[in-house]
Amino acid sequence: MFRISQDEFRAIIQQLDMAIRNHEEWFSSLNRQMLCRLPFDQRDLHENAYRECLFGQWLYQHSHPALRDHPAFESIEKEHQRMHQLAARVLVAAQESGSAQPDDYDHFSNSLQRLRLEVQTLKRELETTYYNRDSLTGANTRVGMLTYLREQLELVKRGSQQLTISMMDLDHFKTLNDAHGHVVGDRVLAGVARFLLDNIRPYDRLYRYGGEEFLLSLSHTGAAEALTMIERLRNGIERHEIVIDGDERLQVTASFGLFEVTAGSSIEEAVHRADQALYQAKLLGRNQARLWTAELADGAV
Repeated sequence: MFRISQDEFRAIIQQLDMAIRNHEEWFSSLNRQMLCRLPFDQRDLHENAYRECLFGQWLYQHSHPALRDHPAFESIEKEHQRMHQLAARVLVAAQESGSAQPDDYDHFSNSLQRLRLEVQTLKRELETTYYNRDSLTGANTRVGMLTYLREQLELVKRGSQQLTISMMDLDHFKTLNDAHGHVVGDRVLAGVARFLLDNIRPYDRLYRYGGEEFLLSLSHTGAAEALTMIERLRNGIERHEIVIDGDERLQVTASFGLFEVTAGSSIEEAVHRADQALYQAKLLGRNQARLWTAELADGAV
């Protein structure tokens, strides 16, 4: 998940849109030069053409650091460089013989299509994440949550991974809101969510489930390891100071309920069981984490 603000996210998408337009204009110009047998832009023959074009300038100089850390970014860099090398081969052949070799043009065209696919896939992922992010906390909204969790469940059924779901609730949040007001309450929510986002793994997911309640999806993680992770997060939240006004700071605690998803359970059942464990943590005094057990089945709590 991207650890950036909504404004930064919007700027990244806008910059990527501009880079895509620049790239399409470059290709249209190149195609026109070849079809109409116009003089080629000699810059396209340079060894560093992939860095000097407008798309390359964005890619290597102006793209956001958070985007450069994305797994797809390296693939885009490599394919973009390869595409320019193939384009130069096509142009050189056209200059020397008056027309490009079909095989050379096919290789260039295939590389161009792969690059377009990778860039458009990244754009769709960015837009999906942006529009499904909670504007206050930066966590994912519940839109798409069940779909993602069901995909993770399929991996559990295939034996490819373990998956633990944790429900988290801020302790005595209503009292805090009543005492300090909703503005402070919002700052607390945002501060806790930021702490969680900064301290979970890149492949974990944080969702704002509702109000002061959050859901954590911990992939490749069994119950014992998940409990250790959640205890670390819980202790961190307890020690974390949230600035609410000038030098004034607040500290809050949180309760957690966990359930390791099994191949025979549905996601709805898994979330319900994690919520039962959370309820048990509250009953036992809050500021603690509890794993679901069979004793917590409906009516036993």
